[in-house]
Amino acid sequence: TLGTIPYDKALLNAGNAMNKQNGKFTVPKRGIYFFSLTINSNINSWAGIKHNDSLIVIAQIYGNGPWTSSSAQATLQLEPGDVIYTSLGLGKILSAAPYHHTHFTGYMLQEL
Repeated sequence: TLGTIPYDKALLNAGNAMNKQNGKFTVPKRGIYFFSLTINSNINSWAGIKHNDSLIVIAQIYGNGPWTSSSAQATLQLEPGDVIYTSLGLGKILSAAPYHHTHFTGYMLQEL
């Protein structure tokens, strides 16, 4: 389904800032954060990392055929209450379970 990507599993969610059900990370502290998104699909697809509803970067797959992966990363200065999430813009992606083909990672690099 196009739109925000929910996640069925969190390997680590220290501080519980990531809401798996709605797929959104709410920034708890002012700082510099790193995020990465990896998608896997066998058709034309793209998904992106969004910051407060603005698209920052995309991972894109071209063509139909064997399963292919793509990834995108972003380093951002964020404020408490900012929201980071991933969104499917076109196509379909292989779900996370059980092998985490699609995954979203984020962590604070430095508190400001």
